[in-house]
Amino acid sequence: MKRSLAGMGAALSLLAVPIPALASPASDAKNACSAELRRDYNAGTESVTVSERGYDRFVVNGSAERRGDYRDFNCRTENGRVQSLYVSGMSRESGSSNNTGKAVAAVGVAVALAAIIAAASSKKKSHEYDRYDEDRNSDYYRPSDSGDSYRPAGGVICYRRQRACYNRYNDEYLSGWTQHEFRY
Repeated sequence: MKRSLAGMGAALSLLAVPIPALASPASDAKNACSAELRRDYNAGTESVTVSERGYDRFVVNGSAERRGDYRDFNCRTENGRVQSLYVSGMSRESGSSNNTGKAVAAVGVAVALAAIIAAASSKKKSHEYDRYDEDRNSDYYRPSDSGDSYRPAGGVICYRRQRACYNRYNDEYLSGWTQHEFRY
């Protein structure tokens, strides 16, 4: 008899343990629509009704409230996910479509700024007439030793500004050394 009383006590103690409430598909549909309204419309819900339209498909109707403005909404869910949401006379205030527009605008501004900076900082295009000093007097020009020169080998002198190399007397252009030093 003691055993049966102990067994009954154990069984009764199991009944006293609270069993977590299982979420119903109807409450999942209601919660999904409420979350979508908060995210996309920044609106709360009131007077919500849920009606089943087949296996795990629901229609949720009610009133959406945003800053004292109440509008009717209609939300359709399937398998706990919102398929469509319509709020009469209320525009979306936040959410993915608004954030996407902001992101596109930010990328456009960044590209425009990059183009402006690149154009402002780009060097002047290299022209043939920029390779020589402005003060040359004749068509035949022998470069001067203007301090931007160096000697990679004996008998060779190269000018950085001209990107050209000559023999030590500056009377013969050395294409091999020029290509070696400046890699055209």
